[in-house]
Amino acid sequence: MPLATASAIAEIATVLFVAPLVLGAYVVLQGAGWRVSALYFGLLSVLLVLALTAGVVGLVLLSR
Repeated sequence: MPLATASAIAEIATVLFVAPLVLGAYVVLQGAGWRVSALYFGLLSVLLVLALTAGVVGLVLLSR
């Protein structure tokens, strides 16, 4: 499997994993304090940045 394909699969899998977490944020954070909220959205941000990085790597590899 080419590295660009693996990168695309990783990006799609990460986004599909994070999307329900973002939609469920209201349920998770309803009674939580600010620390839990910051940790939760920090984790989601890290996962989305990883997906963005995987997408950029895939595009760079496909352009070669």
